[in-house]
Amino acid sequence: MTCSDLISTGTFPENRTTYHPYSFEDKEGNPITSAEKIEYKLSDGIETLVDWSEINPPTAPGELEIPADDNIIDDSDKRFLTFKVTHNGGKQITKTILYVLENSVNI
Repeated sequence: MTCSDLISTGTFPENRTTYHPYSFEDKEGNPITSAEKIEYKLSDGIETLVDWSEINPPTAPGELEIPADDNIIDDSDKRFLTFKVTHNGGKQITKTILYVLENSVNI
């Protein structure tokens, strides 16, 4: 995956809870409003911070809350939030968004 494949959602202060709206489209560009399963994974590009976890109920569109503990700058100020949605009898779509953490000392 290259940076051009990512959807950038901006910069957020570190050590704060962040909220990330999500929505999905099928290959034809139609919005997916009924999902069978939605999972997400969070990494900093070096290590996985949150392994694949299910969103229950699988509501699309929706918003995911990332707790402050997962938004602390350690090895990287980047966060890669990957969603995997299963819809229409087992079809899967994967989507990754990128957000950057800003050192709270500089705020």
